[in-house]
Amino acid sequence: MDKKLRRKLYMIRYHIIERCYNKEHERYPLYGGKGVYMCDEWHDLKVFYQSIQKVIGYDEEKILKGEIYLDKDSLVEGNKIYSERTCVFITKEENNKYKPNQMKKIKCISPDGVEYITHNQSEFAREVGVPQWGISACLIGRQKSYKGWHFYYM
Repeated sequence: MDKKLRRKLYMIRYHIIERCYNKEHERYPLYGGKGVYMCDEWHDLKVFYQSIQKVIGYDEEKILKGEIYLDKDSLVEGNKIYSERTCVFITKEENNKYKPNQMKKIKCISPDGVEYITHNQSEFAREVGVPQWGISACLIGRQKSYKGWHFYYM
């Protein structure tokens, strides 16, 4: 295995460990604090290097270029384990769809009164041409509506 690739994969594993097991890590409350963990096999670095190559979407060139990321949420909603069978490599855009703050169900009411239900602010914002900050401002109560649109957490 190429030295640069080995380093990149090492850092992926390192960040998983930090999020899942280091209570001082800023993202721990969203991962380890919610019961997310890494499979026993991946605690062995040598096994991790062998196993990670079997993960769906694995592409050495794209990993080295930073074009794809390891994701635990897109195969199984609510997944709590990082493992060969529960993770995939996906693009940053795809990965952002599964961030916890993007997964809350939202009721959106257009200026015409049409109701939509979504779980992804970014995607919905792009689809209807409303800036994501406008949606967020309504959801956190900073403003009641954005250009006639109303947004509520469900």
